[in-house]
Amino acid sequence: MGRITKVTTRTTNQQQMIDAVHRAIDELNQMQRPDIKIEKSLGAKLAASSGQLDSIGQVNFIVETEGQIKDDRCLLLILSRVNC
Repeated sequence: MGRITKVTTRTTNQQQMIDAVHRAIDELNQMQRPDIKIEKSLGAKLAASSGQLDSIGQVNFIVETEGQIKDDRCLLLILSRVNC
């Protein structure tokens, strides 16, 4: 009781978002060195010391993902926030 189980079915919107993220990864992988490729996995670590992206790579990933979602959904999605 109280245990969360993994949902194996996805809604169309969820799949569209995952597809947009995968396209963003494809775009970024074209710019990366051959030995540094971003993994297309829901569990991939992108940030922190074990992540695949440095700070500039993380910014590029956010911008590219926002662009892919905007192209698909015709909406503006802001994935980042600056605290002042």
